[in-house]
Amino acid sequence: MSSRVGSSANTADPQAETDARTLAGLMGSVKIEGMPLYRSLANQLRRIIADGTVPAGKRLPPERVMSAQLGVSRVTVTSAYRELREQGWAAAVHGAGTFVAVPSDGGSWVSMMGSEGSSVLDFVNAAPEASPLLADALVDAVSSLAKTIAGHGYTPPGTSDLRRAIADRYSRRGLP
Repeated sequence: MSSRVGSSANTADPQAETDARTLAGLMGSVKIEGMPLYRSLANQLRRIIADGTVPAGKRLPPERVMSAQLGVSRVTVTSAYRELREQGWAAAVHGAGTFVAVPSDGGSWVSMMGSEGSSVLDFVNAAPEASPLLADALVDAVSSLAKTIAGHGYTPPGTSDLRRAIADRYSRRGLP
């Protein structure tokens, strides 16, 4: 028998409610230091939705049942479900409950990376880490910000430093 919540008897009815006890077991510990409990709960739910353990269309347990199973307040579960809905990982149907969804539009960069402090690695972006030169470039940019924004901040042909840097780069490459 598969460990997926959507397997076995639940396959016939994808909208059948996911058992709170099973869901709590799949999530594991939701208490992560330095993060609100509702966000930790939302991260764990997002993780098991993203990996397909709980399929799209599956109804999540009612807030009261889930809060009793986890031993947390209903407000905590309500806030976690709200965060999932806001990020496209769940949808609420008035009078029917909250259902698992998978964001279809790719969402924002922030939502694809997971919430702050998430222990989930997301390979959706396939982007390398930032260059080690970025920190110094940022310090330089901030230090020259005062002279750049002395006026209204917009110069139609661009800043003279930037124009000079672009021209120097083309000159080094042998271009006019």
